[in-house]
Amino acid sequence: MARHSISIIFVLLSLNTSIRAQHRAGIIDVYGLQQLKKETLIDALGIKEGDSLTVSATTLTKRLLAVKGVKKAEVSFVCCDGGKELVYVGISENNGPEIKYRRIRGSLHRLPDTLTKLHNQFFAALKVAVTKGDHADEFINGYSLYKNPEVGAIQKKFLLLADFYRKELKLVLNHSTDQEQRAIAAVFIAYMSDKRQVAEQLNAAGNDPDPLVRNNVFRAFAALGAYAFEHPELQIRLKYDYFVSLLNSIYWSDRDKALFALIPITQNLDPKLLASLKKGGIGALAEMSQWRGREHAIMACILLGRIQGWTDDQSFESWKNNDGKLLEKLHF
Repeated sequence: MARHSISIIFVLLSLNTSIRAQHRAGIIDVYGLQQLKKETLIDALGIKEGDSLTVSATTLTKRLLAVKGVKKAEVSFVCCDGGKELVYVGISENNGPEIKYRRIRGSLHRLPDTLTKLHNQFFAALKVAVTKGDHADEFINGYSLYKNPEVGAIQKKFLLLADFYRKELKLVLNHSTDQEQRAIAAVFIAYMSDKRQVAEQLNAAGNDPDPLVRNNVFRAFAALGAYAFEHPELQIRLKYDYFVSLLNSIYWSDRDKALFALIPITQNLDPKLLASLKKGGIGALAEMSQWRGREHAIMACILLGRIQGWTDDQSFESWKNNDGKLLEKLHF
């Protein structure tokens, strides 16, 4: 299997975020459809491609929920389509799949101020780096490290603090009722030196009820998954069932980061994992492989190819040509 295709994926995923989006609608992609028609939902949105986005995603979501047959909906604005916002419309119909999230049983546990302040510094530095297009990162030893010197320097401090505060991080991630604190804990936990403990925490937090927490968990999972693939002797056990189920989520961030996490852990073509992916996610993968925002479709194409025994290079060519060949022999 050619590994350079995987590198191409992560480069493409970072390209568009260097462009500052205008607040206009670009491509509108709808997913999760079963019986409803895409045109019905776009009409309900009340916007079309090229329009100024004068209303919030929350308002657009409410419009969708008024459509007969829509049980749940979520609208996400994602950068960028030629400088415009991609509009992703997630739908769950009345007979759609149910995704269950874990209940957080605990109280308002909070992280030490040292961690919260450092995370805020990291986020502020990252925002500056993104606006400059200087936001490339790489997975090193199971965690993310940005090449931007200011951002990377802050992340190196994570390494020192994650082990020192590991008890507090675990407590907050698993038992705090403050979702922002859980989200911060998910970032730091990836930098603990004991990767088996990291895997244990990420495995447990993958079905957190908050989308931002899940987003941070999935990103950490992807970095650890790449490390586990490179070091099978460490026997790092990563659970994947929940990531497969979240391919059917109404949240774009769930689908995007579930794909992101599944790419490294399917590199060894484990038959059990690929069978699970085929059973629980092939319909969603087929749908996402046809997203018109093509940079966001590539990971679904790679996974569809692996399910069917294609090389990553073959899948990449099909994605690049947008020829639909990955779907020709699918049955679901």
